[in-house]
Amino acid sequence: MAMFILEVDQFILTSLTTSVLDCEEDETPKPLLVFNVTKAPLQGYVTHLWDHTRPVSSFTWKDLSDMQIAYQPPNSSHSERRHYEMELEVYDFFFERSAPVTVHISVRTSDTNAPRVSWNIGLNLLEGQSRAITWEQFQIVDNDDIGAVQLVTVDGLQHGRLTVRGGKGFLFTVADLQAGVVRYHHDDSDSTKDFVVFRIFDGHHSIRHKFPINILPKDDSPPFLINNVVIELEEGQTILIQGSMLRASDMDSSDDYIFFNITKPPQAGEIMKKPGPGLIGYPVPGFLQRDLFNGIIYYRHFGGEIFEDSFALVLWDSHEPPNLSAPQVVTIHITPVDDQVPKEAPGVSRHLVVKETEVAYITKKHLHFIDMESYDRELLYTVTTPPFFPFSHRHLDAGKLFMVDSIPKLAKNPAALGLKSFTQDAVNYMKVAYMPPLRDIGPHPRHVQFTFSISNQHGGTLHGICFNITVLPVDNQVPEPSSIPLCKYPLIY
Repeated sequence: MAMFILEVDQFILTSLTTSVLDCEEDETPKPLLVFNVTKAPLQGYVTHLWDHTRPVSSFTWKDLSDMQIAYQPPNSSHSERRHYEMELEVYDFFFERSAPVTVHISVRTSDTNAPRVSWNIGLNLLEGQSRAITWEQFQIVDNDDIGAVQLVTVDGLQHGRLTVRGGKGFLFTVADLQAGVVRYHHDDSDSTKDFVVFRIFDGHHSIRHKFPINILPKDDSPPFLINNVVIELEEGQTILIQGSMLRASDMDSSDDYIFFNITKPPQAGEIMKKPGPGLIGYPVPGFLQRDLFNGIIYYRHFGGEIFEDSFALVLWDSHEPPNLSAPQVVTIHITPVDDQVPKEAPGVSRHLVVKETEVAYITKKHLHFIDMESYDRELLYTVTTPPFFPFSHRHLDAGKLFMVDSIPKLAKNPAALGLKSFTQDAVNYMKVAYMPPLRDIGPHPRHVQFTFSISNQHGGTLHGICFNITVLPVDNQVPEPSSIPLCKYPLIY
């Protein structure tokens, strides 16, 4: 049963409970009942504990049950008990109201002559600002002599300092507070909280009290990167730039509106925005961090043979004018995809000159192909047409390609097996040779060709490449005499 009487100590914020004030209604759950203050106390006020510096004119039964509603007594000192009244009405869920209810408040006097803080709402100021600590924010009472009360700074002031009339504010009086000459100066750091602990004394008694200071941040700090991971993708690929790869933060403003301004675009690709699935992306000169979070910023590689890329950017915040970061570089690593075919090295002749009685190596000067995306030594040559005389019947012996290691001595040997394939590595180490025809080629040089294809490890192949060989004759045959019959008839002149 509620008593409708609240006992309060002088200067002490005291919660109302359901033993002081209560109600019930058959058709509305108790938590939904609303108390409306129709007549406030003559001094002091009813408040909610989430901000006890402001009076409230209504509250719910749930707030009352949770002890979130309190009475703040007046901050003036008195020597006798004082009595106040407040009147309330209760509304149900259907906006029906009860008869007025009166709560009696009795404020007891204090039994101590020590100075006390009767009001403390702290100080709010902007970063880097200075502001006076006034009587409206910090009030002190004393039963003996308020003029004798002094305040000494004993702790706090981690991000600022106090002054009194422009000088050091180590000690000051209540009169200084009332005159508004005590000022707090913030040091302009990126701090949001500070405090001062005062020792308050009147010559006989003393107490300690903490005065809170809230600093509202000023948007003067540039954004900074907290994630800048190397972006990795395959050649020709398009990749989503995620927040785990690239992310920024700002001490003074929303991270969503940090702008990534691209000052030097990538060379091997582009930064693009793709607004949604199935939509066409388009290149952009910059983007918001919100776009990164929404998954619509991509890097697209053009597919060229450049495998290290980067772009430079400067971060902007949403302040006007924006605070700019130092230039930042985002690195991109592209993994090659072997989609290229081998190509011939510069200066290669693809032509061999050999005497008909000798055997000649095929070296890198004669045959050398390179590949941009794999090792040259792994390139494979496949002989598609063995050596032949281009201007004669194909079945004539035009010589053969063979592996040097397949015969005991580097000389013409009919037992040597013709090559069908070999590697660039074999050519580099002079393991491939050409053997001219076993039979004499006659008195004139002969032109020989063979065709081949070349492929890399990933299937890139060039077809129909021709290799030319000039076989020089050697005069190594003994002349054969021939008889010519003489005429048996005399010559007639």
